[in-house]
Amino acid sequence: GTWGHDLHGPYVEDLVTRAPGPILNSTQVPSAVEVYRRVLAAQPPRSVVVVSIGFLTNLAALLASAPDAHSELSGAELVASRVASVAVMGGQYPSSGPRHEWNFGGGGSDGRRGVPSNVSAAASSAVVAGLPPSVEAVFLGMEAGER
Repeated sequence: GTWGHDLHGPYVEDLVTRAPGPILNSTQVPSAVEVYRRVLAAQPPRSVVVVSIGFLTNLAALLASAPDAHSELSGAELVASRVASVAVMGGQYPSSGPRHEWNFGGGGSDGRRGVPSNVSAAASSAVVAGLPPSVEAVFLGMEAGER
């Protein structure tokens, strides 16, 4: 899937409004996948640490991406060749209880609060299942931000 490629949540709109600058909307910048692929392709092998503190939609889209002008590797192959580890803030450990944690399944059913919950949950599952075995995965619970 596109993992919310065309979804534009209130965070970006608020950021653009409150932080005046030359960028007025998302059409003026490359997609997250394009930036990921360009940056990763230019790095030495297994030298990158990716830190995700929000929804995993961009990382899921990177893993599912096809070769492009930046690299002849697929997204999963590019991650395997350039990324040493991925650190993800999400969940609550040892258990999130009966409800999901926001970064893994947040949003709203209608997308009013950013990414729809079915999209964020599917992206989280895709990242956990599709992260190459050579890439160390570290999950840090959201409670770390409360201290």
